[in-house]
Amino acid sequence: MSQGAHSGFIRLQTQSRISATQWKQWAEALGLEPLEIEDVWNEIGYPIFTATQQLPPISFILQLRSERREANLFDFKDEIAPLLIFLNLLGQLKDDKLGGGKTIAILFRFYRIKVCSEAGEHRADELVENFIVDLCKLILVARIIDKEAITLNEVLNIVLRKQTSVDQVVEIGLQTLGSQSYASAFQKCLGGLPSLEEMACWEEEDDEEGDEENEKEKRPRKPASSLDRFVFDFCKALQAFYAIRAASEEGYEAGKECKMLNTRLAALKEFDPLHAIIPSPDEAEEIAIRRDQSIDSNPILERSAPPRLAPSIGRRSLAGLYRGSGRSAGGSTGATADSATEAESIEAGVGTGAVESSGDAGKTIDPAVLAAACEATDADQDEDAAPTPSEEDIVKVAPVSAADFSQKVHQLGQLLGSAERGDEAVWQLFLNPERLLEERQGLAAALITAESPANQAYRLIKGATQFIGLKHLLQLDHLPQRNRRFTSQISGFINIAQAAHKNFLPNDRQLEGLDIILDHTANALLRLENLRINRHYAQEHPDHYTAEAVTAYREKALAAVQDFVDSESLEIARTQAEDDSAAMVDLFNTEHYVAELVADCRTYAEQLQQGGHTQSLEKLAAAFLENPIEFSLAEPAEPEPEPLPAHLQTNDKLGDIFQRACSYLSKSAWAVLWQRHEPTKVIPQIVAVARAALSPCFVLKPEPRRHAARPRMPIAVVSLEKLTANAELRHLYLRVTADGTVLYVEGYEDGTYTDLLELRAYTQVRVQASNASGEAGSDPLQTGGKYLYTLGRTQDFFGANASAIIAKCVRDEDGEIQIFPIFRPKFGH
Repeated sequence: MSQGAHSGFIRLQTQSRISATQWKQWAEALGLEPLEIEDVWNEIGYPIFTATQQLPPISFILQLRSERREANLFDFKDEIAPLLIFLNLLGQLKDDKLGGGKTIAILFRFYRIKVCSEAGEHRADELVENFIVDLCKLILVARIIDKEAITLNEVLNIVLRKQTSVDQVVEIGLQTLGSQSYASAFQKCLGGLPSLEEMACWEEEDDEEGDEENEKEKRPRKPASSLDRFVFDFCKALQAFYAIRAASEEGYEAGKECKMLNTRLAALKEFDPLHAIIPSPDEAEEIAIRRDQSIDSNPILERSAPPRLAPSIGRRSLAGLYRGSGRSAGGSTGATADSATEAESIEAGVGTGAVESSGDAGKTIDPAVLAAACEATDADQDEDAAPTPSEEDIVKVAPVSAADFSQKVHQLGQLLGSAERGDEAVWQLFLNPERLLEERQGLAAALITAESPANQAYRLIKGATQFIGLKHLLQLDHLPQRNRRFTSQISGFINIAQAAHKNFLPNDRQLEGLDIILDHTANALLRLENLRINRHYAQEHPDHYTAEAVTAYREKALAAVQDFVDSESLEIARTQAEDDSAAMVDLFNTEHYVAELVADCRTYAEQLQQGGHTQSLEKLAAAFLENPIEFSLAEPAEPEPEPLPAHLQTNDKLGDIFQRACSYLSKSAWAVLWQRHEPTKVIPQIVAVARAALSPCFVLKPEPRRHAARPRMPIAVVSLEKLTANAELRHLYLRVTADGTVLYVEGYEDGTYTDLLELRAYTQVRVQASNASGEAGSDPLQTGGKYLYTLGRTQDFFGANASAIIAKCVRDEDGEIQIFPIFRPKFGH
C-alpha cells in the first residue's frame, strides 16, 4: 500500500474512530481502491456522522458501492438515501416486529437484490422506486400478521431465501388482515400504486378541502404523483394502526403505547423516502452548528422539489429543510462502530455477494409454504422440513472476462492475503485441503461464530473461490511446468497480486500455478463448508442430521464451482470431508444418546417425587415394580458391562430412600451405556439430576448454627455442599427439621420454598454495626464468631455457583431480593 493510501486511511481513522487497519481490510476484501473508500466516506459517511453524531453502517454502504462502481458517486449517494431513511424510520418507531439485531444486514441485502444486482451500468431510479414500494408493503405485512415469529426480518427472509415474490407475501398478508378498523388503510396501500382514476378523485377531494379553508390556514397539499400518494397511504396506514393499538391496550402496556404514539406519529409524518437526500459536507457542518445551538437535529435532509427520483444529469441539488429527530440515518446507536461486526458483514458480502441473483422476478414457490410460515406460532414451525441451502449458502461463480482479468486477479490476491492473516487453522487447511483434522468440533464451532477470526477467514476463502472461472482464461500451457512447493507458489502470488501497478494478462508467466491455487481455494472451501454444515445441522436440524444429508446440502451449495476443480484433488477433498462428517455425526449421536438418557432419568426421578413414591422404601420399591424406567433411545450395551463399580455407587449420607432411588437409576443406565458413551462420566450426571429432583426426601445430619438475628438460640441447618456435592457451596446453608429433612416455609406459596442462609465470620466493625441495629434484649454478637445471615428465600437451591443460586431468590416489586424474617418477633421487651 502506498504512503498516500496509508495517510488517507489515517485521516479516516481520525474522523470516523474506525481503525486504519479496518479501513484497509475493507478495501482489500471489497476490491475498492483507497481513493474510492475515501470518496464514499467524504460524500456519505462523514456528512451523516457530522450531522447526526451517529456513525452510519459504513461497511454495508461500502459493500453496495463495490457493486455499483459503474455509477457516478453522486448518483449512488442519491440512490441509497431512501434506504438510509427507511433504517432511520425503523429506529424511530421502536417496534419489536420491525427491528432487531439483523435488520440492517437484511435490509441492505434486500436492497442489493432489488437494486444493485439489476442496475448494472445504468441509473437505478426505477429500481429504487420499486424497492421503496416493495419494502413499504413488506413492512405492512409484518405488522398485519399478529404472530411473534413473523417479524420484518422473517418476512424479508421469506422473500430472499425462499425466492417468494413480494406479491405472494402481500396476498398472504391480506388473507390474515381480517376486519380490523385499520384494514381499509392497509388494503389501499397493499394494492400498489393508485390508478389515474384514483389519483383524479384524490386531487378533487383535496381541492374541495382547500376551498373550505382559509388561505392562511390551508393544510399542506397532498402528494400529486402516484408514488407520493403511495408513500402517503403507507404512512397513514401505520399511523392508524399505532393509534388504534394504543387505544386498545390496558394497564402498563397502555401507558407504554401512549408514550410511544406521539413519537411514532411524528416519525411517520416526516417520512419521505422519495425526496430524501444526504447532505454535502458543507451542509452537514452547518447542520452540526445549528444542532449545537439547539435549533434543529434531523439525520436526513429533505427537499420538496424536484422529486429525488426524477431523471437528471450530474449531481443533484442539495437544498432542503432539516427536520425531525436526531437518530442516525443508518440506525446506529453509538458513535463508535463495532469493527468486528462490520468486518464480518463485509466478508459475508464477499463470500456470497460477488454474484447475486436477479431477485425474485419470475420465481415462485408453493403458496402453502408461505402460508404455513405465516400461521406458525413460533419460529420452530418449519423444522419438520429437511433444510436446503439458502441463497446465501449457494456459492456462485463470478463472471470473468479478458477485459477484467487483471482486476479479478488483484481481487483474488487481496482476498487470499487477508485470509492468510485471518486464522491459522483455516489457512493451514487452505495450504493442504487433504490434511486430517483433529479439532473438528472446535473449528466447526468457530466457523459459525460470526465475530471469530475463523469465520472471517472462511468468508474470504468463499469469496476467493468465486473467481475460479479465471482458470478457463489462463493461457499457460506453453510454459514448462516447474516443481515448486505450494507454499512458495501462494506466497509469491499474493505478493505480486497485491501490487496495485501490475497489469496481468492470461499468458503472464508470473501467474504460473494460479490454476493450482484456485483448486486449493475450492477444495479448502469444501472442507470448511462441510464442517460448518455439520455444525448447522447439529444445532438447528438435529432430527435430519446424517452424513448423507450433510453431503447433499454441501454438494448443492458448491455445485457451481466444483465443475472447475481438478477431479482428482476434488475427490480426495470429498473423501476427507466425508470422514469429517462421519466422525462428527458419530460424536453427535453419542452426545444425543447420553443427553436423552440423563433426561429420562430426571423425568423418572421427578415423577417418583411428585407421585409420593419417596415417602417410604416400600412405596419406592412398589413404584420400581409397577412402573420401571424406560429409556427412549436405549439399547443394551455390548459386550455386557461389569456390575456398577463401587466408587460410582451412591452411599446413604442423604438417606436410605435417596440411596435406593439413585442406585436404581444408576444401575439401569449403566446397563445401556456403551464404552463410546464413557459411562464413568455419565453416572455422575445422573446422580446430579437425581439430587435436584429428589431433594425433598433427603435425610441429613443437622448441625447447630447460630443466626445473627438471634445468636442465643441455635438452629438446625445443613450445608448446601452436602445436598449438591458442590464444594463451592459449603458456606451456604438451609434449615432442616430435627429429623434431617429440608425445612420448607409452611404457608408460603406452594410450600416448596426454604430460606437460604450464609455463614459469615463477623469482624469487629460488622459486630458493632449489627449490635447497634439488633433487637432490644437480644444477645450481642461476638467478634470472630461465625453466624448465619439470611440471603433470601428460594425453591431451587441447585446451581453452578453461589451467584446463580442467590439470583433465583424471591424478589420484591422493585426487583430486589426480598429478605423474610425467619424468627417470630419478640414482645414484652
